[in-house]
Amino acid sequence: MNLSPGTPPATNSGSLGAAADGVYSGAFTCGATGALAAGTDTAVALNGGRVTVPYSPSLNTKAFSAEYWYYPSNASGQVTIGNIQYPNNPVRKGWCVLSYADHWGFRLYDPSGGSLTFNTPAVAGSVNGKWTHVAVTYDGTSNAVVYLDGVIAVTGVQTNFAPNPESALTFGLRIDGYAVPGMGDELALYTNALSFSAIAAHYAAGTNSAVDAHASTVLADNPVGYWRLNEPV
Repeated sequence: MNLSPGTPPATNSGSLGAAADGVYSGAFTCGATGALAAGTDTAVALNGGRVTVPYSPSLNTKAFSAEYWYYPSNASGQVTIGNIQYPNNPVRKGWCVLSYADHWGFRLYDPSGGSLTFNTPAVAGSVNGKWTHVAVTYDGTSNAVVYLDGVIAVTGVQTNFAPNPESALTFGLRIDGYAVPGMGDELALYTNALSFSAIAAHYAAGTNSAVDAHASTVLADNPVGYWRLNEPV
């Protein structure tokens, strides 16, 4: 069932609360089978649709981490999550994560609109047709890390990162279009660079079929935004 945009909101369970609730729009379906191994939590299917979260400085800090589960059906180099100043200003600032057919990329923009992209090695088989836990961290000064399924996939250095100063966060579709069809689940954003052990623990909690502890594990690390994307059909 496709719901009207904003009905219901993509509820934020992080510390910003309802001020950072998201809005569903475009072609989406709530109640899809979720990524987590335990429990009955659901995901959202995004088939040209997106989740949009209003701009907040608290979602655009110099140091940050973002994590989510994504099941691309046709990844081709587009943005799965974007926190980018665009299209209101032609000089892009902020960051995004891209999914390609065989790898993922983490892009960080600088004050002039230039960018550095840190690409993971090619994954076995394809990115498409399976759930992947994607996490990216930046320490606010130089160090960028991409994790896939709880393991470091690539590291890089960006010493001139400029956070997004004005535009909404989008998930599943870049703010000006270019979708990544598939399913998304358990999106979280933090104002610090999570440690390797924290990322590994989040992934382990999501894949543990014996105990439904993923949400409590994520919340223990104090996300400002945590969108479970489990709104009812």
